[in-house]
Amino acid sequence: MKVCFLKKMAEATAYAFAKQKPFAFAAKTLSIIVMLTGFHFSHAQTNYSFPITDILNSMPNGMRLPNGTIVKAEKVITGTGRHGTSSGTPGPDIGGTFTGVTLPAYVGDKTPAKFTVIGTDNTSTIAGGRLNNCQNSVGYRIYFDRATLKISFLIVDIDGNNTLPNGNSEWVTAFAFNGDTYVPYKQTLSTGTNLGNSNPTVSTPWKTTVTNTVDATAAANLPATLTVRISLNGGASPDDVTNQVLFDPQVDGAAVTNFFLLWGLWQTPAAVNSQTSGLSPIVVRVSPDFGDLPNSYKTLLASGGPSHGVVGTLALGSLNETKGDGQPSALANLDLDDDGVTAINSIQGDGSNSQIIPQYTLTTTYTNNTNTPANYVAWIDWNNNGTMEASEAQTATTAAASTTGSVTFTWSNVAFTNGQTVSNTYARIRTTTESITTDDVGGAFKDGEVEDYLIPVVKPLPLKLLSFTGTGEKETISLKWKTSDEVNTHLFEVERSVNGTNFVKTGEVMAIGSGNNEYNFQDDSVNAPANYYRLKMIDKDAVFEYSKVIQVNVNSSSGEDIVTIVPNPVDDKLSINIKSPARVLIQLFDESGRKVKEFKTSTSSILIVDCRDLKSGIYYVNASTGGKKQTVRILKK
Repeated sequence: MKVCFLKKMAEATAYAFAKQKPFAFAAKTLSIIVMLTGFHFSHAQTNYSFPITDILNSMPNGMRLPNGTIVKAEKVITGTGRHGTSSGTPGPDIGGTFTGVTLPAYVGDKTPAKFTVIGTDNTSTIAGGRLNNCQNSVGYRIYFDRATLKISFLIVDIDGNNTLPNGNSEWVTAFAFNGDTYVPYKQTLSTGTNLGNSNPTVSTPWKTTVTNTVDATAAANLPATLTVRISLNGGASPDDVTNQVLFDPQVDGAAVTNFFLLWGLWQTPAAVNSQTSGLSPIVVRVSPDFGDLPNSYKTLLASGGPSHGVVGTLALGSLNETKGDGQPSALANLDLDDDGVTAINSIQGDGSNSQIIPQYTLTTTYTNNTNTPANYVAWIDWNNNGTMEASEAQTATTAAASTTGSVTFTWSNVAFTNGQTVSNTYARIRTTTESITTDDVGGAFKDGEVEDYLIPVVKPLPLKLLSFTGTGEKETISLKWKTSDEVNTHLFEVERSVNGTNFVKTGEVMAIGSGNNEYNFQDDSVNAPANYYRLKMIDKDAVFEYSKVIQVNVNSSSGEDIVTIVPNPVDDKLSINIKSPARVLIQLFDESGRKVKEFKTSTSSILIVDCRDLKSGIYYVNASTGGKKQTVRILKK
């Protein structure tokens, strides 16, 4: 037999449903959400930072960001510049005392060991910045395979003595491109800085470096002069808090494909010695999607978890929201946009530790506006060992012309092990237009989505549920059910939902425990016009099973509308137009039926409700006055 299991469960004990075919209401409920939202992709951005040393060590292949973008790095030199042996290695020894204190505007990793050394063993090779127009330098080129937003970085330990005629004070500058287009960068200095500036003419070695690594057109687009920051009198071992420069685009969020950092010495040093500064981890803004399985399945970014760039063209289901990182959870229920699978069949366990499942199917819908074929992989942890293996996966591909539809994965005669000790297992589904294999449980892709699901394992109870019905009148619902063949039945918990997905306990009825019996329950706390109920039938040994879900409606509105509500979906503020001249009670309930806001109005007016403190999801606005009641369903983005 099959069991319908919807993604978002309210209780940690809800691991199984009743024996029945997938509910018709499940798809209907989700279709209402789609109707309200259309294809919804969130492009909210989050900051990530990566040490230059990590990128250098990833060459020649480069390193993938959480949104799948590939970043690469290389050392560059201009004129007679030459990197020292420590240049490009991790800090924290960057030539000064650095404790991880940085400019407030820097939002990347502040761990001193994550900073990268830039410098030389022989200062004479990059000296003479004041006299030779800074044409001798060492530095790095950081580049991306697609335009990336808000590339920023911090330079620390710009020190040295600027006393004429000799000295070894350090200078630094940076410039960026989006393709061939020059991207202006601003320079934020630390408070109480000991840094000055100069605007030398852009030298031929700088342009040659750009031409050799990017494009002659890009080199030609460099401005006539660039601002360089120079240590005026930094001292031999300065406090780096006062010797820092933050580089980021003048236009917030500007896209960048290449940027260059150049560093050198302003004057000819009196003696040949080693000089170094420190380069922070590179900060980028990306919009990734992550999963929510327990972290043993590779969920967090730090664990090599699955991530996808949210680019607005490819999703499982129709929703795809940006997350800052994976959200490991025992129920795999923290991603509100996991709408690809509307109903999951339970696994019918036989109570043993080894059984063969003749056939199991998992179906997901998709949205693909990429004009490119989409690839899919689905995993189920059949051996219940806390990991996803290639042998547990199924694959599929849909054509470029197929913009919406569904994909069904089928496992036949699969071995289900350790079933005696588990109440559930897990599934993961990924889609992308890139090449993806059954080994890619984790890792980043440039587009698509990952969705994680809990699959209940049902163990049969010695009980038959003959019928389960309900009737509603005003704000009261009466439930009745009949059983047969009860053996050691302990309790019936009555659970209610306003969306058919998230259930909460609303009452309980003690079981007679044997034979054939009839039961009833009255729910007097109904707030929504449509309500869904199920029974959690619990045995005396704590084994439980869910009944089918029934829908019971009550008349929650009479006469003309009391209110009109815009916008729907809502982001920040909800405007409620009160049509009734009498006193109106406005109440806002979440999916579980919990009241989250309440207002009272005395005259016709417009009530503005601040929704910024509400989590994303479905809510219900109840308006009542003079015996009339109206309920409006809204979506908080």
